[in-house]
Amino acid sequence: MQASTEPSPSCQIGDDHDRLGLLRASITSAKDADDVVELFRLLGDPTRLRILSALTHAGELSVGSIATCLETGETKISQALRLLRSAGLVKKRRVGRSMLYRIDDDHVRLILGLSLDQRSRTENQRACTVGSVERISLAPDNGAELVVVDEAEAITGIGLVGDRHAGNAARQVSIQSQTELAQASERLGRTIDVDLTRRNITLDSGELPRIRGQRLIIGSVELEVFSDAPPCALMTELIGKGARPALKKLAGIHCRVIVGGEIHIGDDMELVEER
Repeated sequence: MQASTEPSPSCQIGDDHDRLGLLRASITSAKDADDVVELFRLLGDPTRLRILSALTHAGELSVGSIATCLETGETKISQALRLLRSAGLVKKRRVGRSMLYRIDDDHVRLILGLSLDQRSRTENQRACTVGSVERISLAPDNGAELVVVDEAEAITGIGLVGDRHAGNAARQVSIQSQTELAQASERLGRTIDVDLTRRNITLDSGELPRIRGQRLIIGSVELEVFSDAPPCALMTELIGKGARPALKKLAGIHCRVIVGGEIHIGDDMELVEER
């Protein structure tokens, strides 16, 4: 069954109009977004980016000095500087017979610094595949029948569209693993059906991370581990006597959505680790 792209009428996202109104008011306007895209398009050229880096470190430089630093022709540097001046990112002043260029917007230094920090952080991370998405389940309300879908939309800071936990600060997405369910079933002495734990995402294998703050990536979605998902009293009712101790530390985890997107059956779940 295909998930609807529209939130369920009973979903907290659809009911909380005030919250959505505040969210809409805080989102970058279309015009501002276009302006920012143009800025990043300007910075997306390696030569222009390196010129700004040189000016950040040197303060002021002539066209010839920049060309020497970048080991490229003065004509190419002059063309790049014209674009940067038109955008208000650099300015020039004459000193004798020389024309010196310097950065005219301190935000450029901040953008460059943050970009390089992010690059360094990314290089120091590695992704380890935990398992693949085998099942996606949503329930519009507590106690409602689970709806098994092929894909689900995750919204940053909210959760899965159409699920009863959307908008919950702590448990926006729940994940369980067949490997851990098999261990719990062995403890219990009988098979535990994946639907009886009522988790959103079931992986085909793997041991789940349970350290708060650990980052996970599924498809285009980035999640943050919030807590272990302890088996509640409902587990005893649905699974039977002994379910809660059997599922202890094996009933899944609760996560928050850091970067929204889509999750599909077959997507790998990766644990992002610091090197």
